[in-house]
Amino acid sequence: MALIEGYSSSEEEEEQEIPTRIPELDIFLQNYITNMAHQASVFSCIRWNPSIQTLTKLKGACTQVLRELPPSIMQGYKWVDAERASPLRHHITIHSNYRGKPYQVKSFTQDLVHALPQIPVPNDLIGPNKEETVRMSNLLSLLGENATTSQKSYINMQFESHMEVFPGLHNDTLFLSGIIKKTVSSNEFFSQLRDVINQIRDSNGLVPSLFELPPDHQFHVSFQVGENFEKSDPVSLREINEFVKEIDVSKYLKDIVISFDSLDILPLIDKKEQHVVKFNVNN
Repeated sequence: MALIEGYSSSEEEEEQEIPTRIPELDIFLQNYITNMAHQASVFSCIRWNPSIQTLTKLKGACTQVLRELPPSIMQGYKWVDAERASPLRHHITIHSNYRGKPYQVKSFTQDLVHALPQIPVPNDLIGPNKEETVRMSNLLSLLGENATTSQKSYINMQFESHMEVFPGLHNDTLFLSGIIKKTVSSNEFFSQLRDVINQIRDSNGLVPSLFELPPDHQFHVSFQVGENFEKSDPVSLREINEFVKEIDVSKYLKDIVISFDSLDILPLIDKKEQHVVKFNVNN
């Protein structure tokens, strides 16, 4: 009897033991959902459109790296061309996603559109897009027209002699990438660009969605995306890059020029809000 002492089977007491809904929790969830519904974000990148010949060289560089890596490091990873894995194809990420209210994102976008043409570009980075010049000359020759084309100006950069692996947003995704060569002029260009973007971001009250690119970030173009389809233990980036940085792929990358003249600003609100803004390459 002692085991059931104090036990009551009355319906009244059973009803009292049923957990009640907490109004404060409901209000919190409603506010959270409402706030998330009114959030927006923006992402900026430099798009690069390499020729078929250049794509062949990039493929050769990736093949050499993946072939020379120890099998134990890459075990379980399946690699595909980055241009097949992303609608952005080949690009240089300039800043991570910034989030805020839609009016903040729109204001950030408008301010950046007006500020970009004012950013000075070092003269030694400016020149023609040689691949585009050759393409146009070949096309005009096929059409029987004069194979002379106007020399539009672009910003031109090159790759380092080695590649590097960067992490994706998920632990089981890796990006094999070409590193933009650091020179006094390229450092100056990216530093000024980031300073302007950071000032506009802060003045409009935006914050990074997940992470901010570090001050010493190595700007790069991803060539291959690797997914750990076997879900084995993730590899150590430090360990894999110790191998990757020792693989010289200069025979593939040394003659490649990354030519661009604009920045894509992509607010994730409405496609109509997307902008392609030209840099000032007419110094």
